Amino acid sequence: MINIFHIKHTIFYLKRVIFYMIFVFFYILVVLKQNNQKPLKNNPMIFFNFARFFKLKGIVRPFTYLTKNGYSPGYATKLANNRVNEINLERLEKFCRDFNCTPNDILDFRPKTNNVLPKDHALHTLTKAEISNEVIGKINAMSAEKIQQIHNIIKNME
Repeated sequence: MINIFHIKHTIFYLKRVIFYMIFVFFYILVVLKQNNQKPLKNNPMIFFNFARFFKLKGIVRPFTYLTKNGYSPGYATKLANNRVNEINLERLEKFCRDFNCTPNDILDFRPKTNNVLPKDHALHTLTKAEISNEVIGKINAMSAEKIQQIHNIIKNME
């Protein structure tokens, strides 16, 4: 025979399981939304390309590099994952000072297919080629003498 205690006990645990299932469901939704952030609705032609910049500077682990240099973990995540759609001038200036660059170095321009800008428009100067790891591979394949020559050329540029 089922007594009232067993029924109350079962109802209590059922409520608890339902609560945890709802919690997990919403947690998964939040995580999925964060990982699949879509670009702005209008998909701008001008955007920040921090990923290209870090590759250009040879920074393999941007998050670690940024946090070690005083950037908050939250902001470092946005920069490292190329999720910055806007930036205030103080942060932009700090980044440019820290990395010895200009805003044009991190801005990129990708015209849409239905682009109506003339080919000689000034915005096209922001268009940058993708950076590949090919250069690092070529340097690694060089002899020590050739690497020393490159080092001397770079040193003389200072």
